[in-house]
Amino acid sequence: MAWGEHCGKIDLNRSTRDSYTSSLPEVGDTLERAAVLARQNRPGQPTFGVIGGLGAFYLVRADHRRANQLANKMLEIAATEKSKALATGGHFVLGASLFWLGRFAESPEHLRLGSSVTAKLNNCDLGPYS
Repeated sequence: MAWGEHCGKIDLNRSTRDSYTSSLPEVGDTLERAAVLARQNRPGQPTFGVIGGLGAFYLVRADHRRANQLANKMLEIAATEKSKALATGGHFVLGASLFWLGRFAESPEHLRLGSSVTAKLNNCDLGPYS
């Protein structure tokens, strides 16, 4: 089965546009500022969400080292909060960043641990990640 064949519900025009706009430098600046404010106020789930968004931003911009650092921070927050749900998201971002860093031996385990995130993507074929 071809990559994305399951994903007939995805609007590719919107997907491409959203990828472009979410990778603009201004978006990164805004997310970086939000991460600083979130850390100052209360660590935990709100900070996790901002850092997760920042991790996705850096994945789209192909700054995989920074995305990897943020994924590890996401896992630290998940451990502090003792949240399996947060850990799942952190593992998914970590697995994707490891894949694009060429650390193919480590990537699949983290993607498996983050699999409930991928299951919510309409059961789409993970293409290069699978």
